[in-house]
Amino acid sequence: MSRIRLLAGFCLLVLSNQAGLEVSAQIDRIEEVLVLPLASEGSDGTLARDLYEGIISGLRLQPRQRLIGPQRVDELVSNQPLSRILSSVEGIRSFASRSGAAFLIGGIVRYLEDGRIEVSTLIYSREDNQIRQLLHDVFSDEEEARSGASKIGERLSRLRNFSPSDTALLYSLLLPGVGQLQRDAPMHALISAGLVAGSVIYSLTTPKPDEFEIDFSDFRSELIPNTTDYLYYIRQKEVSEEEFFRILEEEIEHNTSAKRDRQAVARRKQRAVIMFAATYLFNLIDTWWLIRKDIDARPFFVRIQAVPETGNRTGQMSLGLQLRWTFR
Repeated sequence: MSRIRLLAGFCLLVLSNQAGLEVSAQIDRIEEVLVLPLASEGSDGTLARDLYEGIISGLRLQPRQRLIGPQRVDELVSNQPLSRILSSVEGIRSFASRSGAAFLIGGIVRYLEDGRIEVSTLIYSREDNQIRQLLHDVFSDEEEARSGASKIGERLSRLRNFSPSDTALLYSLLLPGVGQLQRDAPMHALISAGLVAGSVIYSLTTPKPDEFEIDFSDFRSELIPNTTDYLYYIRQKEVSEEEFFRILEEEIEHNTSAKRDRQAVARRKQRAVIMFAATYLFNLIDTWWLIRKDIDARPFFVRIQAVPETGNRTGQMSLGLQLRWTFR
């Protein structure tokens, strides 16, 4: 148990130091959030503009975050088609770097064959070079899409989308499973917390060893003068020869058994420490894997790449033919 306490104390020390560094790094730091106009496939962009405004109205930014204004957004995207910006992670990263935004939100509006409207949105973190969330919403008509746009903004505003990746790792370091919950992986959280809790329970239920140890000074014999006979004593009490050797044999057997018991308990304690360290490390590795796990955004990129490079910005009239693009 002392080793487990030592390991836990070390982890808490690392946590406090890391948290202190994170807090100090955040002082006077403003993170800018850039919401790109929605690309529109198969329409004049009116619906895309309304959805763009609705998503912005639903965003709930953190205290030290600031939304980049529409005028600056127009300047940033004025000479670059959205289909080129959002067609790959590399394009998104390059644009986010040029804009200086910490987070970038973009999306596409598509009309499906059955008349429904699909809205796909993503949020990208420049610091982690990672897509943090990818949403797909389908609405029955334009009115429903407009009314649901603010809900999309609220869902994109979830704390985990704007939290630094190392926050989840710190949470898992403090309490196994919490970091996985922060990364929206409840089954991972349950498994990690269960494994660590099981190792702790295994350690706490280790029985106390038999501390018996024979003291041979309690057994003595004395030669009777002028004879070949002996007097036998156990703890200063005179006993017969048969009783002396019977009790001595029992004590030796008990001493041997107690020694084996102490060795078994010591081995169990070692196993408990190894189990705790292994499950705790698994918890951290699992959280790190979730942090680095890439969201499969290939379907989104395929849809974006299908948008013509003209007339794909919010509020612009299409200069090309009005075509309905359909992808399965």
